Amino acid sequence: MKGIFILQLALCVFLQSFSQIIKVTNDNSDDFAFELDSSYLVYNKYNSSGATEEVYVYNVSHTLVDNSESYLCDIDGDYVLFSSFYSDERYLYIYDVNLTDYYLIDTVSQPLGSKASNYYILFPKINTETSYQHMNLYYAGMVTDLGVFNGNILESDLSDYRAVWAEKEVGVFYYDGSITESLLFEEEIPKRCMITDEVVVWVGQNTTNGSVNVYYKTDYSTRLLNPNGYANWDWVDVSGEKVVWLEDYPSGGIYLFDGINTRKIFDNILPVNSTCAIDGSHIVFGGTGVIHHYNIDNNMLTTYELGENRIANNLKISGLLIAWTENSNENREIYMADLNDLNIKSSYYLGLDQINANKLVLYPNPASTILELRGMDLNYKPYIITNISGYTVKQGKLLQNQAINIKSLTPGLYFMNIENTVLKFLKE
Repeated sequence: MKGIFILQLALCVFLQSFSQIIKVTNDNSDDFAFELDSSYLVYNKYNSSGATEEVYVYNVSHTLVDNSESYLCDIDGDYVLFSSFYSDERYLYIYDVNLTDYYLIDTVSQPLGSKASNYYILFPKINTETSYQHMNLYYAGMVTDLGVFNGNILESDLSDYRAVWAEKEVGVFYYDGSITESLLFEEEIPKRCMITDEVVVWVGQNTTNGSVNVYYKTDYSTRLLNPNGYANWDWVDVSGEKVVWLEDYPSGGIYLFDGINTRKIFDNILPVNSTCAIDGSHIVFGGTGVIHHYNIDNNMLTTYELGENRIANNLKISGLLIAWTENSNENREIYMADLNDLNIKSSYYLGLDQINANKLVLYPNPASTILELRGMDLNYKPYIITNISGYTVKQGKLLQNQAINIKSLTPGLYFMNIENTVLKFLKE
């Protein structure tokens, strides 16, 4: 069976050497499916009939090509999970990027619903005794049957051995390592589901629109995050206990649940097909000609130039690495970039008014070696300088009429916090 796969050399492009925006694909395909993590971008190309053709691993010197139909399922570190038809059967494989080899896991009933997390693999399979599809959990050569399901799998997710999946017009189900239970309210239709080490999140459609719900695995409680229920269920994402989503009605915007409270972080109406994603403390969402980045730690919203009339769809983020698709002339292509390499259009601190120049001024800006401040009594006031990732790169106490040496800082955008006043500057 191994002979059905061909390993070909491909262009090796390292993420560390990004210069502005990288166009990953140039295939004039009408659609792609892709996954992103800190090391790799993996994607499927679809042919004109809508069937998947090949699975590509980007940023390594190999392209995984299947001469029959392949379907990308998930990526977990150095492992790519995919399925393929062979002799009228669909098989599930793990591809090891480092070893450039793949391993058969099992047969599957459908590729949708297969996920990988820390050597655990979740997948659906027909049970020979019941003749129904069952969700199964694979680990170290052993397979655990998680129970029967009767609907079509809409989505699934996996965090180590904990699993969640949504069945069309049936419900959302959670496996905690011992039992499988239903989480969804009876009056809702399931749309999305996600899981982290801390919480399970699902989106249900009620009589109005999408409701965002979080289930706490520690005390088995459930919390509705948006009582008005206007979430766009296609664009909900979770990282740890933080949940971000886009609402279409009555006024568009991006909402964040930080684990305690829900707040609106962007209240402008976003373009059609706008998306949002979160990883750790970083949230990205699209706009017309721009990509927005909100840093939860320092409460900064930075807008990057994408290009006139360009709209980033299907945004994904891992660290400060982002990827997205764009539609052009009825074709769709995949792009990647590091946020540090994009041109900044604007940046400001949410929750505070713009700094009054008569009170506090930082100059020169941009600066290469020193910064000076004026406008208020600064003597012995503490300051903290953070980078765009929220990390402290310099701190100390100000002395009247004494400049701050920034020569050792790498070029980029920084923020200086002085008694809850935040000033931004560019280091050249």
